[in-house]
Amino acid sequence: MLIDTHCHVPDESYEKTPAQLISEASAEGVEKLITIGTNLEDSKIVIKTAEEFESVFAAIGIYPHEEVQRPIDETIQKLRELVDSSNKIVGIGECGFDIATETVNVQTQTQRPLDEQRMLFEKQIELAMEKDLPLIIHNRNGDAEVLNSLKRFANITNTNPTGVAHCFTSTWSFAKQLLDLGFYISFSAIITYPSGKPIWETAQKAPLDKVLVETDAPFLSPQGLRNKVNEPKYVKMTAKTLADIRNISFEELANATYENSCRLFKKMAAQPTKA
Repeated sequence: MLIDTHCHVPDESYEKTPAQLISEASAEGVEKLITIGTNLEDSKIVIKTAEEFESVFAAIGIYPHEEVQRPIDETIQKLRELVDSSNKIVGIGECGFDIATETVNVQTQTQRPLDEQRMLFEKQIELAMEKDLPLIIHNRNGDAEVLNSLKRFANITNTNPTGVAHCFTSTWSFAKQLLDLGFYISFSAIITYPSGKPIWETAQKAPLDKVLVETDAPFLSPQGLRNKVNEPKYVKMTAKTLADIRNISFEELANATYENSCRLFKKMAAQPTKA
């Protein structure tokens, strides 16, 4: 059994309905999936999807360059209200840092400055800790910023925030610091790409009880399918590659990542799905 811990369903990139995507994923052994919100409206949509399908759960949050025209405190209050609206919400995110200069909000053509990204991220850390939910961290060129924010909260509260580094692409040094804070590392199909081999060190060295798998569908299709829209069912290909990298069986990897996902996303584990 597998869990796709990070996908975007629904999305206009798909030619299939959510029901078709979920059914095909189930046929490939993907028992559950977590669909991710990146702004307030998107979060409402993924909540609705999770409420409609028993095997689907939602994480909601504000991506670094979303909701840029709305005051951050107002955005967080609306996000808090959404968190309280459904028991299918199992995490906060994706949230974090996106420092690449070419990344802009499509609608407004504006970026959120770094200091505002930091404020938005830390407000979501605070919300996650308040609601006892794990963080789903988006990180692009923000290793130091992510660590600084997490450590600052750990020092203030004497409790480490929990969560996962989604679609991990950084170094083993960064991964080790996240692991030391209690975070999980999630691998996408980037590990199947020739350009993804630098990630293999982390894929090999991260403790088996701290790794997850995801698709980030409809983005990041596996090698060999890169001309196709990615789908939750393809998480199996990432899991097989990760098992090969670690020199263990697919079954061992699948069982471990399933258990890890349930351990991290406690609210999901508390809502068993039908066999």
